[in-house]
Amino acid sequence: MKTPESAKYLNVLLNFLGLLVILSLIGFISHVVTMESVVGVGNLILTFYGGIYLLALLIVVVILKRVVGTIIFARNPLVEENVIRFRRAAYIFFALGTFEFIVIGIARMVTEGNPFSFGFVFSLFIGCIILVLADVFKFAIKIKEENDLTV
Repeated sequence: MKTPESAKYLNVLLNFLGLLVILSLIGFISHVVTMESVVGVGNLILTFYGGIYLLALLIVVVILKRVVGTIIFARNPLVEENVIRFRRAAYIFFALGTFEFIVIGIARMVTEGNPFSFGFVFSLFIGCIILVLADVFKFAIKIKEENDLTV
C-alpha cells in the first residue's frame, strides 16, 4: 500500500510547527534571560505559564510526528503505541487546561481583580477530542486483530 500524500504533507507541516515552537522557545528563553525584572507576581506567573505551554506544544508535536511516522514508515497506524501516544497528548492538553484555569486565574486576580478566563476550555476540549480518537484507534485495532484471525 502506498503512503497517503496527506501523511507526507502532514509530516512536513509538523516539521515546520516543531521548528516554529523551538524558535519560540529560544526566543522565550532569551527574553527571560535578558529581562531585568518582572513587575508583579501576575506577570511572573504568566511568563512561567508561557514557557510551560511552549514545552507542552513541543511534546505534542513530537508525539504527532511519531504517529505520522507509523503511517509513512510502518504503513500501519493501527498499533497500540499510537493509542498510548494519543492518550499522552490528551493528558497534556488536560494538564494545560487545568494549569491555565488555576494559574491564569490567580494571575488575572492579582493583576486585574477578575479571575475568570475561558481559554482553558479550548485545551480541555482538544484533550477530549484526542481521547476519543485514542478510543477509536483502540477499537479499530481490535477489529483489525479479529479480521486478521479470520483470514
